[in-house]
Amino acid sequence: MLIFIHSLFDDHLLPSCNSTTFVFVACSIICPANAEAFFITALLTGLIAKENVVATLGVLFSVGRDGLTHVLPTVMSHESAAAFLVVMMLFIPCAATVAVLKKEMNNNKWFYAALIMTLLVSYLGGIAAYNLVKWLGI
Repeated sequence: MLIFIHSLFDDHLLPSCNSTTFVFVACSIICPANAEAFFITALLTGLIAKENVVATLGVLFSVGRDGLTHVLPTVMSHESAAAFLVVMMLFIPCAATVAVLKKEMNNNKWFYAALIMTLLVSYLGGIAAYNLVKWLGI
């Protein structure tokens, strides 16, 4: 519901990581490749299910029948796209997987360590993908 309401605003009213609000200042520190708030929102909805990432981007960019293939190349570089894809795939798995992980581990210390490690690996993987694509000049 919040994503739909957020998508109703004009593009110039939408905040990005360059905004001065606390959330977006933190976003610019955390996000490789200076990702915009749309992509952070999409990553967070991916905690429910990974396929929600694409659906969220579609809603936020109001693409309709055209799809994301016409919009995404205009809002992000090849380096950023590679970094986003790697971070999305290595990010914390869906909520059901996290619930099973907590139950199976049966130890809070290992559970939180696994979540932190997943975040760290996804962040470092995104940085590596960004720099690799930049180095290759794709």
